[in-house]
Amino acid sequence: MIQYRQSNSLRKFLQIWLLTFFAACSNQQKPVTAPSCSNHSKPLYVLPYPVGQTYYLLQGNCGKFSHDDVFKYAYDFRMPVGSYITAIRGGIVRRLEERFEDGNGKDEELNYLLILHDDSTVARYMHLTKSGVLVEMNQRINPGDTIALSGNTGISTEPHLHIDIISSCKKAPCYTVPFSFRNARDRQPLQGKNYTALRY
Repeated sequence: MIQYRQSNSLRKFLQIWLLTFFAACSNQQKPVTAPSCSNHSKPLYVLPYPVGQTYYLLQGNCGKFSHDDVFKYAYDFRMPVGSYITAIRGGIVRRLEERFEDGNGKDEELNYLLILHDDSTVARYMHLTKSGVLVEMNQRINPGDTIALSGNTGISTEPHLHIDIISSCKKAPCYTVPFSFRNARDRQPLQGKNYTALRY
């Protein structure tokens, strides 16, 4: 698997960014809706797994466990380690980390993949397994392309994929922005439900 050596300045940026990522997991079971968390974004994205696959949403937007403040608009899908993750939107691979072991429970040992979209937003795929990035730096990605394998690295209560979108963030904290899916039965998925990736 590819190894990516970061420069000192990039290392410092990532250290600051990782400090903002203090938690992203939940095992809450009840569906949650919050009027203050309305998401009226256009459904430009597709679910982060292959068509026909079904996964349980552990935590959605404004989840009480950890999806507040900077992580307000994020999704946590329960996925066994090694499950295929697909791109939610087209873009270019800009950053990645894949050297850490699953189950480490450490803030600073999080595997992730960052993909830059044409509108300057960035999709962040987090908690990936060791050697679980299946794409290379600066590679062009299309929606639905297989890009990574899910894992359980960093601060995580169980194996899952945390996914969110940030917009033109050059300095932490990086706030998430609303986004929704065009191939899910609910454009804004609700925690406590299973979601099958529909054809698009």
